Amino acid sequence: MIVSMRMSDPLQKWRGSAIRPVLPDVAAHTLHSYFGISPESPDEASVLLFRSSRPDAQFGDVVSVDRQTGQATTLAECVECEDGHRQANQQWTCNGRYVMYMAMRNGTFEVVRVDTRDLSQTTLACGRQLGWGQPGLDVVPLYGQHWNPGNHRDLELLDVRTGEIRTVVSAKQAAVEHRDFIERKLNGSHDISLFFPQISPDGKRVYAKMSSPRDGKMRSEGASAREGLFVYDTATGKCLGAQDMWGHPTWFNDSRHIQNCQWVTDTDTMQVHTLPNIPMPFGGVHAIPSPDGRVVVTDISKKDYLNPRNNWTIWMIDPKDGRHETLHVTDVEGDGTTSWRPAHPHPAFNARGNRIYFNAVSRPWTTLHVIERVD
Repeated sequence: MIVSMRMSDPLQKWRGSAIRPVLPDVAAHTLHSYFGISPESPDEASVLLFRSSRPDAQFGDVVSVDRQTGQATTLAECVECEDGHRQANQQWTCNGRYVMYMAMRNGTFEVVRVDTRDLSQTTLACGRQLGWGQPGLDVVPLYGQHWNPGNHRDLELLDVRTGEIRTVVSAKQAAVEHRDFIERKLNGSHDISLFFPQISPDGKRVYAKMSSPRDGKMRSEGASAREGLFVYDTATGKCLGAQDMWGHPTWFNDSRHIQNCQWVTDTDTMQVHTLPNIPMPFGGVHAIPSPDGRVVVTDISKKDYLNPRNNWTIWMIDPKDGRHETLHVTDVEGDGTTSWRPAHPHPAFNARGNRIYFNAVSRPWTTLHVIERVD
């Protein structure tokens, strides 16, 4: 592909970028948790990952790696996860003071805080799972176990410093407000919970989808029906808008727009526009805008327009005109890990937007890599 080399070209500095593993020469999977959340600490000193020597990556350790020395520090050992796709939902919070993760213990999930100063651990919630916060905030969202939420069906916010939990939106409220959606998408089920929330960078908005249990098994494609995208005001619980498609959403830095595959949703109006000139279909991908919004990075696979097919590829896209640059192509076909929900690349920018982290699918281990922009 021939593109302009003009200085205003946002793709230019990414061409020829160095790509390397975060924790090299380890006989284990080393993975970051999800594409919308950067594994790099706010002070840029450390990288958070999940290390597992098991093929399915469903059991392992939460680890912090010093970016300068490569020294690995274990923050939590013997963590059992729901799947290898997002592992323990490990994430930075409180400007890097704490790391949050979730683990299956004694038959239920616990949400745990690790103090990075002394590595002490405190369990802050039980019977719930950890949603996606923001590293600069002191709160993280919680949700019930989607296959069997029990009493934990509401969308809640956990204050990481104090341990206080408050309800933002109750499942009962959501069921009343979105009765038509439940009839269309969830067969009229009244057994619902609010699932997989992610809070906006400014903490004022949060989105989630609606879930209804099906076969009741944690590790099952039929565990639950999970549909829709619902945006709420975190202060009032008011629904700001909804759409039928979940896709793979993530917040822009402006806390107003959501990138969702090739679509962008304005949560003030819920109007949607599409990235231009991107080959279709483009739905099964994880796309995330850079902090300044000038580029979009995404992983893609299993599409007719890719060569080679079935090999995960990392694209950098100019959202103004759809021009794109291939940054990485995996050396093997298929997905990473043998988990029932395998690890995908899930690219994510750091806070400055000059590094991209992604899980590089390989055999026998999938390993967290970083792409560093040429500045």
